Amino acid sequence: MAPNLGINENRRNFRQLNQSPTYSGGHLHTSSSSLKIPLSQHNSLQITMITVGSKNGNKCLVSLSNEQLSSDRPLYHSKINLMFCTGATGTAETAGWIKHATLINNCYPVGPEEKGPRSNELSYLIFYANSKPAKLTKCGVYLDKRVSTDVRKRRKQDTDISLQIIKALLEECNSNLNLFSKNVLKIISASLSTNDIDVIARAASVFITFCSYHDGSTLGVDVEFTQIYEDLISSFAQYAMCKDHNTTIEQRYRSIGLHALRATATSNALYTTNARTQLQHIIPAILYNLTDGLETLQEADLNPVNDEPIPQSRRFSLSVTTISLEENTILAYHCLKELFEKSDPSN
Repeated sequence: MAPNLGINENRRNFRQLNQSPTYSGGHLHTSSSSLKIPLSQHNSLQITMITVGSKNGNKCLVSLSNEQLSSDRPLYHSKINLMFCTGATGTAETAGWIKHATLINNCYPVGPEEKGPRSNELSYLIFYANSKPAKLTKCGVYLDKRVSTDVRKRRKQDTDISLQIIKALLEECNSNLNLFSKNVLKIISASLSTNDIDVIARAASVFITFCSYHDGSTLGVDVEFTQIYEDLISSFAQYAMCKDHNTTIEQRYRSIGLHALRATATSNALYTTNARTQLQHIIPAILYNLTDGLETLQEADLNPVNDEPIPQSRRFSLSVTTISLEENTILAYHCLKELFEKSDPSN
């Protein structure tokens, strides 16, 4: 899809330009003759000033760096709600997000050699979210829309960074989880649709973190949230029962699925009104892996493994990509054991 330039002039007079803007002769040219966007280069500051003139004669200045102009990532500016991006279409809905979008966009690395979010910018985003918890909803909505675009455009690195950002917000702003919990699940769901095992593993780590903080209070109350949550459990159960001609890939998918199901089985969200639906996905996947490794289970009976509890977040490692059948069998065993140990408070 060609880049789109969307300008919100006054919420009632919104135009969307569907042709790619081009730069020549000191101007951005678009398909609209009524829109003139002159550019002037300030070499000393390495800043490009964009002047946008609307039909009523109002003008605004927007400062964009050369890096931003050459990037294919969405760019927003608070003055005129300018959206200059590849694949994402500007809408009047973006008004009011701009501060949050700027803080989030600043977390993304500039160069391809950078693998994680920019630490200082991420720290500032977390500080901002903690200072104004009500803004977490808008942060979640923006990240949700951004991930949807990145997944559609197959931007693996940006999707991975977005997952790391939302996980950091989960860990640091968990006391206000319900303000953005639905967006977290939507982001995870969109990431699973990539069919990229590395992205799926990252999404699983976010889901594990989510389960450790989610108390299930919105399950059965918010219909959409409940459906997404159950669909995710079903997806991870399918990963746990993966069959592939490549044994390494198969066992890694199974490990991802089992770790996610283990997080679900030990979460307080299991003991809600929809527990039966969750268990219908969890138990068959666990048993599937137990029956595949009966010899391993017999050895485990003779040599009991250490049952000392380990923090959930440390049990799943993104760096481990080679997992054996025996490891997954033991993992399934622990998952079933913990499922029975965590009794339902209603009983």
